[in-house]
Amino acid sequence: MTMIMPTSFLLPEDLLALALKITAGTTATITVVNLCILFFFLQKNKPADADDNDNDDNAKTHHHHHHHHHRQEALDASHQLTNGLINFGLGVYGTVICVAAHYNNPSEPILVASFSHYQDDILNHIIGYATLHHISFAAMQVGYNLWNLPYGYFLVNEPPAMIAHHIMVIITTSLSAYSNFGNRIHVPFFLGMYEVSTVPLAIMNYLKVKGHREWVEQSSVLRAVRDISQLSFAVLFLGIRIVLGTPHIYCIASASFHAAFTKMDNVDADVLPLVGRMWIAFVFMGHIGLAMLQYYWAFLIVKGLAKMFMPSSKSKKEEEKKKN
Repeated sequence: MTMIMPTSFLLPEDLLALALKITAGTTATITVVNLCILFFFLQKNKPADADDNDNDDNAKTHHHHHHHHHRQEALDASHQLTNGLINFGLGVYGTVICVAAHYNNPSEPILVASFSHYQDDILNHIIGYATLHHISFAAMQVGYNLWNLPYGYFLVNEPPAMIAHHIMVIITTSLSAYSNFGNRIHVPFFLGMYEVSTVPLAIMNYLKVKGHREWVEQSSVLRAVRDISQLSFAVLFLGIRIVLGTPHIYCIASASFHAAFTKMDNVDADVLPLVGRMWIAFVFMGHIGLAMLQYYWAFLIVKGLAKMFMPSSKSKKEEEKKKN
């Protein structure tokens, strides 16, 4: 790809306006889709309204709790289903672009990167690739996580690790969406193909929703779906995010460090001002934080696989007791 040196820190006005529109449109679209899904789950198995003539306070309290649990189950289910749909779309989109780019030019680190790629062409990992595909990936991810962050924090009580993940993704992808120094060569992989592994995770979490656990226990088909989802999530996560992803992580973190903390002789100070370097520095720390989360989750996955395929002697004894 022809290298064109940027003349400003932010994208040109037309591309910047397009990226902001994609971000806003993504957030609005996901919100509408989620509300439709939520409405479906709220109407499904809706509890009957309380009898106003019923003077039994215990009955009214029980009815109120029943409504609350039904509403929370609907929020959880709609959240997981929405995540699954969005991740599937981004994952397929990113995979197609990565595979096509690798087929057309195997030496370009769109799909398969190596630690030497960064040393071979540092600037290529920092600037350029201001195409519709690359900018739209980043802008959509910003919009997606702007929806997911408040929903996860206020409505479904996501764990702190996931909240931190949303925040770091917004910080890192905003640079790719709106700046000329956006490390966009890695965007189709990180912001697209990466999401393939989260599709089976969304299925697993959907089946774990409190109201759905009974379905799983009563259906051998759903139990098989759960087990296949667990195994496919582990394989896809470790294969894509760890095996393929580690060289990408090294390249993008190194590029961010280079742009933020070293003198770039080919770039004027007006094009990369102090504010821009500070933004890139935050992105560098975000990449490090995201990498640590990936390897922490990989550790938990490997630990879970070990328990699945090599059960401890204690669990074996418990299984024997149940059989007896």
